[in-house]
Amino acid sequence: MWNLPGGRVESNESPWDAAVREVTEEVGLLVRVERLLGVYAVPARADLVLNFLCVPVGGAIRLSDESDAIQWFALPNISPNTLPRHLDRVKDVFDRHTEVILKASA
Repeated sequence: MWNLPGGRVESNESPWDAAVREVTEEVGLLVRVERLLGVYAVPARADLVLNFLCVPVGGAIRLSDESDAIQWFALPNISPNTLPRHLDRVKDVFDRHTEVILKASA
């Protein structure tokens, strides 16, 4: 399944610093967080997911223990085997690109 880079916030780390770290760990890019895109509550798992718009500022794309393939998809060509919740989040941004998305799911 295709998915977006991500992971947990570590102790003494901000969510945006965690996003930078996770992208670097998973795909090798050094990124700068531009803005918050969405906040997704998953009450059933006591989880809160933050999606950020990031731009590359260095590094090089590479595989890692957490990625066995890396690919860019244009919105109309997103692979059908993308995790549904990740696909929903990508579509949310394109549908409501100027506002922060606030959503809760089961």
